[in-house]
Amino acid sequence: MKKRKGFSLVEAIISVVLLGVVSLILITGIMTSYKFLMQTKFLTSDAYSAMQETENLIKDIRTELNSPDPDLTGYTVWGRDLRLFGAPVNAYEVCVDGEYGTIWTLVGKNSYASLPTPSIIISAALVNGNFEGTSWLNSDLSVKSTETVVDNTEYMMTTYRWYVSKEGYYISSNDESDYLSGDQYPAYPTDYTAINSAMGTSSTMSLSANDYLGRHVLIAATPVATSGKMGTPAISNSVYISGLPYTSTSLKMHLDASLISLEDYETYLAGSGTVNRWTDFTGNGNDAVTWPSGAMILNTTCEFGDSYANALGFDSGISMTAGSNLPSMSAFTMFLAVNCGPGSAGNVFMKDTTDSFRLSLNQLTFGTNSLMLGNVPSDVWHVFGISVMKSGEGGRISVRIDNGAVQEMQMNDSNLTAHFANMLIGTDGVSLAEIILYEEALDYGNYDKVWSYLTAKYGL
Repeated sequence: MKKRKGFSLVEAIISVVLLGVVSLILITGIMTSYKFLMQTKFLTSDAYSAMQETENLIKDIRTELNSPDPDLTGYTVWGRDLRLFGAPVNAYEVCVDGEYGTIWTLVGKNSYASLPTPSIIISAALVNGNFEGTSWLNSDLSVKSTETVVDNTEYMMTTYRWYVSKEGYYISSNDESDYLSGDQYPAYPTDYTAINSAMGTSSTMSLSANDYLGRHVLIAATPVATSGKMGTPAISNSVYISGLPYTSTSLKMHLDASLISLEDYETYLAGSGTVNRWTDFTGNGNDAVTWPSGAMILNTTCEFGDSYANALGFDSGISMTAGSNLPSMSAFTMFLAVNCGPGSAGNVFMKDTTDSFRLSLNQLTFGTNSLMLGNVPSDVWHVFGISVMKSGEGGRISVRIDNGAVQEMQMNDSNLTAHFANMLIGTDGVSLAEIILYEEALDYGNYDKVWSYLTAKYGL
């Protein structure tokens, strides 16, 4: 049998010594960590107390600064020459000594740094060639802004963001404040969305009118100071792109009362001014002008079902002459939105200069041809569509009122011509909202486009 071997006495003594050394090291480390934790606890407690005292002092100073009669006796005013973003620092010092250090800060006399920013005024216009206006209807347009820097303090640049109104708005406001106040739609910003591609430092934007028919465009311009601080955005007027779905060189005149601007008024007092010019929306210069004195704005809004539109009301012998640049036409298409009021249905509210073309609520006369229009109700709004087509030795007159049946009359006189230059529009009691005149007999497709647009616009 083999003998068992154990630790010798020397080995046992060495093991005990090593164990003691290791134990001493561990105990020393534990004690050091404990002392550090205790010191951290005291440091944290001291720092918290100092921070609490600092915050209380800051609160007291701000309370006094915001009080009607501030008393800051005992607080030290920052006395060194220090500037922040170019402005002098005006502040009170707060200094709290703790056992482990000092907390020092400044409390501004203002609740925020006083960084000057510039201010601007902005306006927008649609541009077609060399023509600028607040409304337009051709297909290739650019829209640009014009700004005036009111406060040039620290001005560096301007950033721009273009917005377009949501679809479904046909009527423009005739009050420059309405698009902000929401008195008439669309109201900014609730009825507008940003045009994603039109953001940055460009003050102009190209667009296709066909993509924005019947919608409004405006720009928000934000001035930027040299400090980098953004100023207050300036919102431009809105510009309106006509919802008229068919335009061509044959469109000679478009009078839309909802597009009458402040410059069209001779006076403008509480919404009842005298309109001395009804601007032709096409840019052809076929404006309507007052004769002999003026046409009164009927109301700032006239209700048409669920839609709203402005209209011109005529009374007391007041009429207007329209279309000084209009040619004589043997073939044409005309649309009107009209309310003849409670007067006689036979009152002529439109006629050419030779009195050969005459239109009343119940009759259309062209030369010796007369088309009786039936029992059309008075004192309500109607949309008229009139088409005159020449063919061979004669021609055809077609009239549609609201969504009724088309009424037609054959003409045998090929020499009939309507002399529309300076034609007379308006008569006692009549109100006109829109007149559109093409120098062609529109085909069915284009006629129906315009017809649908108008009947939808006026809720008829």
